[in-house]
Amino acid sequence: MEDILTLDELFVLYRAANNDFQMSMKATAAAQGADIDWEYDWYDPEPPKPAEVIESNDLRFMPIGLGYEGG
Repeated sequence: MEDILTLDELFVLYRAANNDFQMSMKATAAAQGADIDWEYDWYDPEPPKPAEVIESNDLRFMPIGLGYEGG
């Protein structure tokens, strides 16, 4: 089967099987009284954080040097 499917199709198949298993485990845990977050998805990546902007005054605190020390 792996020979005729693309990598994207294999990934979708894996996610579908994993989601089914995850819902089954959540249902089992809920039946035993656990508090379940039904919307949580471990794979859902967090949105990327914006890059930090370095102000001109912060340049003196960067760990770089020009080969000499000031006195």
